[in-house]
Amino acid sequence: MRKEMKFRTKSKSYVEIKFNVENMEESQLYLDGHKFIGFPYLAGDGGNRIGFACEEIFEMDGKKYQGILLAVSKNIVEEFKEIVANIRRSGKGWIKKEYDYSLSKVEEELLNKEIKFVFAPFSTSSILDSEQVTAFVKKYMLDNDLKFRVDFTDLLISVRLDNDLISYGTKNGINLGGVTEVIIPKELFEEVVTRKIKEKYSL
Repeated sequence: MRKEMKFRTKSKSYVEIKFNVENMEESQLYLDGHKFIGFPYLAGDGGNRIGFACEEIFEMDGKKYQGILLAVSKNIVEEFKEIVANIRRSGKGWIKKEYDYSLSKVEEELLNKEIKFVFAPFSTSSILDSEQVTAFVKKYMLDNDLKFRVDFTDLLISVRLDNDLISYGTKNGINLGGVTEVIIPKELFEEVVTRKIKEKYSL
């Protein structure tokens, strides 16, 4: 199945998406003319995502960027469900039941959110959906030219810093991360990560 969507975000960025669910590598997304290639992506909370990777380096706000993004908004919720259903039927095997959790969150909590495109610095990747987390990461890491990755969901935040664990935990006390993934409660994010980053990099 092929599907195309064109729309503008609240920040007036122009988005064009071309999906091919039989072959995600043939899917493409253009953000203000910058080209991204589709790929299956396993998020920090254990759920699968449809991601898009930028194949070029470009500048925003005076910094060089390259990265991964995940787009969710009320504009594409129904299309998102259809895409997932078709990928499941295609039998490729990388969509798991955890995806249902993500779709329910879209319905319950993300319907009124605008699409956010937040990119990591050159040579790293990031998916963020929180202005607070974005500001925090920029303050402590972008300014110090540190490599990082943060996956944000409504329940969990996972942080990987130069492939080193810095802390872990979840709201129910279960570690869902892997060897190089860390998951911590939202309320402890700033307190714990600030301390660990300062210790690690002597900030």
